[in-house]
Amino acid sequence: MRRISGQTLWLVFSSAVLLLVIIAVGADVITARYASSEDWVSHTQQVATLLIRLRSDLASAEASRLAFVSSQDPIELPLYNESSRQIPVDLATLERLTTDNRVEQRRIAQLRPLIEQRLGLLAESIDLAKGNAASSQAQQQKLTLSGAGLTREVAGILDQMQREEATLLRQRETFSDKTYKWERVVLGLAFVLTVSILAVTFWTLLMELKERRQAEEVVRRLSGRLLKVQDEERRRIARELHDSLGQLLTSLKMNLDNMASHPPGATAQKDMIEGCVELAQQSIDETRTLSYLLHPPLLDEFGFASAAKWYVDGFVQRSKIDVKFQIADNFERMPDEIELVLFRVLQESLSNILRHSGSSTAEIAAQRVQHAVTLEIMDHGKGIPADALAKFRRTRAGMGVGLAGMQERVQELGGNLDIRSERHNTVLRVTIPVPNEGERNGKSNSPSPLTQEIEPKPKTSSARAGSSHATRLQSPPVES
Repeated sequence: MRRISGQTLWLVFSSAVLLLVIIAVGADVITARYASSEDWVSHTQQVATLLIRLRSDLASAEASRLAFVSSQDPIELPLYNESSRQIPVDLATLERLTTDNRVEQRRIAQLRPLIEQRLGLLAESIDLAKGNAASSQAQQQKLTLSGAGLTREVAGILDQMQREEATLLRQRETFSDKTYKWERVVLGLAFVLTVSILAVTFWTLLMELKERRQAEEVVRRLSGRLLKVQDEERRRIARELHDSLGQLLTSLKMNLDNMASHPPGATAQKDMIEGCVELAQQSIDETRTLSYLLHPPLLDEFGFASAAKWYVDGFVQRSKIDVKFQIADNFERMPDEIELVLFRVLQESLSNILRHSGSSTAEIAAQRVQHAVTLEIMDHGKGIPADALAKFRRTRAGMGVGLAGMQERVQELGGNLDIRSERHNTVLRVTIPVPNEGERNGKSNSPSPLTQEIEPKPKTSSARAGSSHATRLQSPPVES
């Protein structure tokens, strides 16, 4: 799994939060619209119910008036009085509920005088029936005929209003159903997105935990391996001191003891002194070679450029690998820790090329780019397996201590180490930022004649020994 950067995580988190906010706002809007549509449906149903009640009250008033006129029974009057009082209340309530509908308001305006006339005729008929006049029958028939026409007009207007409300009810119920469906969709999306975010977060945490455990295991293995490498390096240095410098000093001591115990003649003494001088010179050469390979003084005195050129030249002589080294003559000095890291990366990379790549050529390029320095090392050997390279990028394991150590050194300085490998081509590129205060403002790293005086000039026998010693004193290789 590729490691997700912090910036990417923040971007994903911000996008998820933004989507949740958008969905929440959408859900709130749709819920409000759904509630409003339900209110309108309830409002329409209330108007329709009120129209039915108004029609019922009118019919009840007419029926109770007719029953009273026919039977003269006072028991019919309470129903008439209740219906007559309720009709104006129903009409006023209907007018209030339909203030948003101009068409209905016009119909109510037409309906009001008709209802008032009809109620007036009903009241006149009741009063006439109460008077028991002889001519009341003819007048009652006349009032009945007049009221029938008004009743038909009122019924016609009420029918129109009921049809209008029925149409509005269907429209508002349809809109409410659609709004409800959209609300379910939005809430479903919110649920799916929330579950997805939780699942991705949980999966990411699991992967991070797994990688952390792997990294801890790698650190434990590296710690053990580093201790082992340190022990091997100490044994190697001890063996070099014993086999080379120790033997030379022992020979020198034996010659001096021989001269002290058996004073030779002039000619023999001269030969022994010359032998002692040669042994002393070889000891000096061995010591200088060992010192240079452990930490070249050129790195501290003249910087990375001079030390790198010296090391590459020696590597070419020892390994017979053709190395092309490109670096500017005016390559400026850098902070000591940066130059040391670059030199160690160069040492480790050339050691890996010699021990593992099988390449007969290599290219090295070092350059300053604005406020950074880059070191690129390329060989044309057998390359690194893709799975091993991917595992190294993910857990820093599977490629030995050397590359892991290089990456740690580079990252401590805020730099980046990148390895690209194909079938017959491997490129290692290191980029390290150089702080402004770390740039050298007085020293130049151009080659100096003093370099030739500092570099060792061993004799033929010492050169062969130094070559073999230098090869044995390389940093331990990694499985690249």
